[in-house]
Amino acid sequence: MFEDRLKKLRLARGLSQQETADALGLKVNTYRNYENNEREPNSTVLIKLGKYFGVTLDYLLDYHCDKRQENIRKENNFTNKEEQLINKYRALDEHGQKIVNLTLNEEYERCRYIEKPSVIELPFSLLKASAGSGDWLDDELFDTISVQDKPEARKADIVIEVDGDSMLPEYANGDKVFVRLQPSIFENEIGIFIVNGSGFIKKMGKGELISTNPEFENIPINNYTELKCVGKVIGKV
Repeated sequence: MFEDRLKKLRLARGLSQQETADALGLKVNTYRNYENNEREPNSTVLIKLGKYFGVTLDYLLDYHCDKRQENIRKENNFTNKEEQLINKYRALDEHGQKIVNLTLNEEYERCRYIEKPSVIELPFSLLKASAGSGDWLDDELFDTISVQDKPEARKADIVIEVDGDSMLPEYANGDKVFVRLQPSIFENEIGIFIVNGSGFIKKMGKGELISTNPEFENIPINNYTELKCVGKVIGKV
């Protein structure tokens, strides 16, 4: 019956009778009478109800529609929760639907990386951070590595393997890290550096390169230090 379907639509959205009446521009007693079958809405109100709840007038008025809606739900494998979300989405204005679409697309892409991982190839340094020497950007010192396609990988220019435990607990011996090539990094950011010809993974500090593992000493930076920043560490492979 009409009053049952109306109440079902309202409860599916978690709305009170007062909230629904306010949204429709009705007095709460008038709306309450619709649900109690004590008053019939005119055509203008019916159109408002259909538009607000995202359903057709046939659904509101035709007693066969309950069965038809149930068949549609079964055909599309909709759960009650999914149906509630659809109804809420239909009630949003253009701006609200745009915000939901942006969030939905972002989360879909994030989960797609997790559920269906693909791979991309990046240059892989043959010199390890903390042990190498020489020019780290020489093409002859790079191989190729296949890594999972994810946001950090797409931002990276190269991959470097960590040698040693000076950056524990975040980076351990044997870890491979994504590096974005850039000539400098900000204080407290972790980067790859060449210090007097040797490569290191360290945190940028004031006048020194910091080891996060207290068992290892920091590297002081002074006028006699040959220092070059290779790039910023943006994540772990």
